Amino acid sequence: MSDALLETVESLIAIMEAETAALALPDWDKGLAELAAAKLRLTGTLEAQAAALSREQPDWLDAVVTQGAGELGHALDRLRTTAETNARVIGRQIDLSRDLLDAVADEARRIAGTRQDVYGAEGSLTRTVDPAPVAVNAQL
Repeated sequence: MSDALLETVESLIAIMEAETAALALPDWDKGLAELAAAKLRLTGTLEAQAAALSREQPDWLDAVVTQGAGELGHALDRLRTTAETNARVIGRQIDLSRDLLDAVADEARRIAGTRQDVYGAEGSLTRTVDPAPVAVNAQL
């Protein structure tokens, strides 16, 4: 098996672990863009290396799976586990950010008074809420 592939997998594991750890910090946004860019580059490199190996040795992945105990097999198992943890933490941060934006939008609507109550002829009450303008810092 390719040593370069193993090195790429190990590097990707290290980047994902660093990203996961960074997301647990109070100032998690510092340096995150660089980690995400590095993760993207390494993922592309890994895909290219796997494609090249598949062209040269079509059954290389089957050999890794059947051997299982080899260094690359262990590294791929660690990569899967690390990627699952990383995806969970990123998903949680996205959900928290979405909740925060929803709370800000609700407060902006409350302050701006964009809620309207309209009484109908038969005494029915219809409530409408116009969306309040919310600016998002795209620099994040």
